[in-house]
Amino acid sequence: DHIGRLAPRPVLLMRAGRDTWVPAFNADRLFAAAGEPKELWDSPNAEHSEVSRDDAAAYERKVVDFFDRALRQR
Repeated sequence: DHIGRLAPRPVLLMRAGRDTWVPAFNADRLFAAAGEPKELWDSPNAEHSEVSRDDAAAYERKVVDFFDRALRQR
């Protein structure tokens, strides 16, 4: 209900491909409702809340890059 109000603040959504708690379509719905700028990152082999453990190096790069870009816009 509120994600659309975050714009113009950047939003990074992460989707765990093997999540059995939260269906993947929820990330799609949030992404569609979010304003720009927004990003959606898929981690196809991760389970719920394990995106950072699935590929720790890729996770770190993604998050650091996101914050670098988001904070540079200010």
